[in-house]
Amino acid sequence: MNADMAMYEAKEGSRGPCRVFSREMVGRSKDRLSLSVQIDAALTRFQINCIKLDRAFVDRIGKDTASEEVIRSLLQLAARLKLRVVAEGVEQQGQQNFLAGAGCDLMQGFHLVRPMSGAALPDWLAAHGHTRAVEAVDA
Repeated sequence: MNADMAMYEAKEGSRGPCRVFSREMVGRSKDRLSLSVQIDAALTRFQINCIKLDRAFVDRIGKDTASEEVIRSLLQLAARLKLRVVAEGVEQQGQQNFLAGAGCDLMQGFHLVRPMSGAALPDWLAAHGHTRAVEAVDA
């Protein structure tokens, strides 16, 4: 039985599918524990100092408060682990404001700058007051 069928039958008043659906969800939750152990092992085995917040999360900002809470929690966890976070796919001022307010270190996306060639980068950095970065690019 798939989840959609279980939910449909649950709405129709049957208790059986609810129990099946609940067992499936608990099983999935339990299976995710092994994923968290793998993540923990990766963080300690490899010297990771930055993680990327996928654009799928960023896209939910302003649309879903539960997703916003997940983002806040991820950013807090990253801060506790002394990891920097780069959010990808920032395409709106509201997303940038939310992420900055929640403590996101770095952001990338069309709202901030459009893609450009490597040759154009030093001029863009200089025009935006990033002289130290221009020196590093030119070196």
